[in-house]
Amino acid sequence: MSRPSGTLPSSALTPIPFPVVPQIPNPEAEAAVKKIKLFSTAALIVGVLGLFFYLYVGFIGAAAIGAGVVALTLNKGYESRGLAIAGILLGAAGISMWAFSLYMSSSF
Repeated sequence: MSRPSGTLPSSALTPIPFPVVPQIPNPEAEAAVKKIKLFSTAALIVGVLGLFFYLYVGFIGAAAIGAGVVALTLNKGYESRGLAIAGILLGAAGISMWAFSLYMSSSF
């Protein structure tokens, strides 16, 4: 029995395994990722602190917003983007609470 013309044998349809190339660590890329993680974590921590201590130190939320913006500016698809966004939101909430408490205290 002959094969119809234009068809390949079944052995030709199996994929050829490509060799796995080991990843060579890039120290500059690793340092950039560490810097992004540092700013993102700092934004979150300072944002939480600003939320709890907004009556004493109202401007600490601005530091959280600044660190979060720096982390998002440096971030190009790496992880810990959510930490930076959470830090920005917590910093904005802390500043809002501080401004509201100043407004309420000055109105009475």
